[in-house]
Amino acid sequence: MFGQEVDKKIVHNPEWREAIAATLRAHKFDEDAMGRFLAVYARTGRKQHSAQAAGVCVQTVNNHIKEDKNFALATAEAIDHFRDKIMEAVYEQAVTGILEPIFGGKFKDVQVGAKRVLAPNLLALEAKRVNPAYRDKTTVDMNVTGGVLLVPAAMTPDEWEKKFGRKDNDGPDPGRSLEAPTGESDDIS
Repeated sequence: MFGQEVDKKIVHNPEWREAIAATLRAHKFDEDAMGRFLAVYARTGRKQHSAQAAGVCVQTVNNHIKEDKNFALATAEAIDHFRDKIMEAVYEQAVTGILEPIFGGKFKDVQVGAKRVLAPNLLALEAKRVNPAYRDKTTVDMNVTGGVLLVPAAMTPDEWEKKFGRKDNDGPDPGRSLEAPTGESDDIS
């Protein structure tokens, strides 16, 4: 009960609404905020975290992307930069490999060498990306038919079927069971 009373007071209080509106206006998505968003977005590729770093919500960012073509281009460049960083890391792990230290000595506390470790799963993905011969070959052949029966509110589907009849004779009657009638056998002899 207390929560509902407080909510009613807040919603119907014009001073409170104006205070909230002023707070929202104070946190405009200006050029500094856009710069913070783009910097974090290029580094992380995560729109939610980037919007939080800029002090706005994701919807504000999406609205600016729709309305401002320059900002939309800058956002696309930022995500492209992030994707390029990811591809560099994948390439390094898959093709070049990463040096992993080898420790030795009496207490295994001295680095005595290093070995290059490749990520074979990433190498396979990279091969699929650049060479069509490594890609999975899948073909899908589908034939989908169907429809929706719109019946005027003045009649039921049964009344409509009696008046106009079924036009679809390709499939089984939806009201009829697909099971064999009793007394008949499914055996093929």
